[in-house]
Amino acid sequence: MDHSKLPKGSVLNATGVRLNNNALRDLAGLEEFLDAVLDDPSELRWLDLSHNQLTRVDPVILKYPRLSCVYLHGNKIESIREIDKLSALEELSKFTAMGNPIEERADYRMYVPHQLQKVRSLDFIRVTPTDRDKVAAWHALRPKR
Repeated sequence: MDHSKLPKGSVLNATGVRLNNNALRDLAGLEEFLDAVLDDPSELRWLDLSHNQLTRVDPVILKYPRLSCVYLHGNKIESIREIDKLSALEELSKFTAMGNPIEERADYRMYVPHQLQKVRSLDFIRVTPTDRDKVAAWHALRPKR
């Protein structure tokens, strides 16, 4: 990033990026974009991709293991299995996917916290210890594939 236009002594420590409401269909070029706008892309903690046209969870997101917040609400994700990819983000604690076709599944609020074990907030609603107990019971009773 070119810091020549910043006031002397300025430090940019941005760790979040909003790419919401951009009609994005995929995340081609995301890595290059983050390299250009962030001082240290490996420190990316917060990524807002809400209200786009995304149909899947692009693996490029996994290149940022420090992500603790990912917003994907208001997209076009149809396969609940896309959420599985995010389980590799060990620091992920806030996640949204409401407003995607996957939200219409009866097991949506059980499946997501089961796959994303450290998520404390799903669709801006706290995941409580009682919720975790329900998720565990649901998983124990669900048919194995």
